[in-house]
Amino acid sequence: MAFQAGVNPPARFSIMPRNYPERYTRFYIVNTMSFIASLSIILLLMSGLPLRQKKFMWILMVTTWIAITTITISYLESTYSLTTPDVENLLWYVMSYSLCVWIGLMALLLIGHTIRLIIKLVKKLRKIVMTRQRRMVAD
Repeated sequence: MAFQAGVNPPARFSIMPRNYPERYTRFYIVNTMSFIASLSIILLLMSGLPLRQKKFMWILMVTTWIAITTITISYLESTYSLTTPDVENLLWYVMSYSLCVWIGLMALLLIGHTIRLIIKLVKKLRKIVMTRQRRMVAD
């Protein structure tokens, strides 16, 4: 999708940069990011990395988040540039609401994963401390 939008941009090449230069720049930035992130996901999956290791899965998950988020923003930018003025306010409202929901979902996922990471680190630290205490008592 990102490749197709890059080679065949919304509102044609001659219209969008002239009518919406800032939107056109934002569109191409996020579209390029989504294309690179999507290619990175394919590369990570095809490279033979041990996906059972958590750090590789974390890298894959973050790259997927970036790809999905930038594809969403790219879609919203292109949709907004194709909108007629009579629907523009309604579309802006829907896009703003959708973006807030999306950011909220991403924040919940980030918080959940951060809490999970902190719990694992505390358990690991506790295990290290207990091992050292046992060694000190044995000596």
